[in-house]
Amino acid sequence: MRKTSFALVMLTVLALTACTASTGVGATQPSFSDQVASVVAGTLQALPPSKTPEPSPQPTDEPGCPDPTQGMKLFTQESMGYCLLYPQGYLEIYTDPAQVCLVPEGPTMGCHNANAFINVEPAAGRTADQIADEAIADAEAVIPGIGIRRTGATVSGESAVVLEGLPGVASSRNVVVVHDGRLYELIFVPWDETGEDFARIESLYETIIHSFSFLPATAWTPSPAQSTPIPSTSTPIALACPNALPTRLQVGGYAFVSLDPPLSNRVRNGPGPDNRIIGDIEPGEAMKILKGPECAQDRLWWEVQALEGGLTGWTAEGDNKDYWLVPCSSPTNCGVP
Repeated sequence: MRKTSFALVMLTVLALTACTASTGVGATQPSFSDQVASVVAGTLQALPPSKTPEPSPQPTDEPGCPDPTQGMKLFTQESMGYCLLYPQGYLEIYTDPAQVCLVPEGPTMGCHNANAFINVEPAAGRTADQIADEAIADAEAVIPGIGIRRTGATVSGESAVVLEGLPGVASSRNVVVVHDGRLYELIFVPWDETGEDFARIESLYETIIHSFSFLPATAWTPSPAQSTPIPSTSTPIALACPNALPTRLQVGGYAFVSLDPPLSNRVRNGPGPDNRIIGDIEPGEAMKILKGPECAQDRLWWEVQALEGGLTGWTAEGDNKDYWLVPCSSPTNCGVP
């Protein structure tokens, strides 16, 4: 616009120059220079003011955590590469850097009365669909014909798989998602639409899933389980497992989860706390000892099969202070005080 107007000004100047040359300058006539200045000033005043271009907002790919709204809390686990919101009324309990649970406020028994678990582990090159396939295959191997509901979801922009009906003492909804080479498993229990607390647990699920955000994760390598197979015999033997109590169990025998304290035992798909949780066996419930023991991270691990429900996997006999499994001679007297 200004370039065009400037051209008009110059044409006007040239025209005035021609006129002046032919008529001359009288005493009452403005000088040529005054006429040019007047024309230029008038033309420039008529031009619209130029606008300084505003810088365009630059889009950013920087990940961030959601802002907590009223009644919500922000939970951030930078080392594991995620953050999320959850409703007030819950406590955060860390079982290890890669595992966190949310339990209702009040008297608690660690994670045993939790409503949500967040577990992180290496995905080992697998996709969420492949991991879900493995979980379903493991469940069907334990309980042939088991009905597992499988649906899809999106978590922080990543495709996720939602599973309901996996074997375990408590019904659960498991969400499996893979991001940046890590498996994130979100477990919500008990997932029972007829339960009196279902509305609260469903709200917890919706809040976590819709607010879950991935962060740049720091370098992390889970500590190896250092599993050391130990030969099995028909009678209990003293085992070289640092800081673990001597075993009281034997392959082919039976045991039940201790009633004191009344805490359930986690069952995993391999010996050691780095392996995936596949269920729980509740206090007083009996199991058959199938294989073991193996020493992993100062605990003795046994492969067991729950007599109720058939859940099969590895569980710890205890820690360096207490036994969590109590031996019994037959299924009929297991769990009897």
